[in-house]
Amino acid sequence: MQIDSVIDAALKAGTAVQQGRYVVLGEEICSIRLPEITTKTALDAPEIKVSTTAFDQFAADGYEGCYLQDASVIFKERDPSPAGNDSFLRFYAAHILSGDLTFYGDSPLQTPPGLQVLMGDCGKVAKAKDIARSQSFITDENFAKYVRWQMAQTPCSDARGTPTAMQFTAEMQGADLTSEKKIDPPINAWLWFEFDLIAMAAGWREGMSWTAKGNLRPPLCHYVQG
Repeated sequence: MQIDSVIDAALKAGTAVQQGRYVVLGEEICSIRLPEITTKTALDAPEIKVSTTAFDQFAADGYEGCYLQDASVIFKERDPSPAGNDSFLRFYAAHILSGDLTFYGDSPLQTPPGLQVLMGDCGKVAKAKDIARSQSFITDENFAKYVRWQMAQTPCSDARGTPTAMQFTAEMQGADLTSEKKIDPPINAWLWFEFDLIAMAAGWREGMSWTAKGNLRPPLCHYVQG
């Protein structure tokens, strides 16, 4: 096959690396793009609406808008197998990629109460412009940078991923989380998590189930030699 010839040539030229049973092609010959992920479950489906909070449920905590709560239960009831978990992750990722769902929070010290629905009236929040700006960073180029950086930083034995991922994606957005200066305009401190959800939905973790997060695999990590 032609792809096998490309892989062999890249390995010989040093523009690819063998990672266990995987071969990761270098950016000189391979562009990583956002995966095409689809879902059959709409955000305005009746069963999803039941799991969506009222607009002001978390307003007292500084989170205006509608948030998904316990949506996983719906998918687990449909299919309790690992395939059902895969469908659940694709549901999240597909709607993040479409711009109808976000895991947005401008503080690295406060975790958002859930994934935020942006469709219809739910999207009419005071931070709408900040959220839209943060979503503009979900691009092929930034996703590729994140994946290749993650691979270099993270041994495949570390299922948790890299703790500095938050700082890395903050820098993508032009901010430094270690600075004492106020970040203006605000960024999504949790962009890294959106990228991780997309990568998980693409199948870049092995052994995922309802009770197990699974193990990272290349290109999200590297195997330690020796």
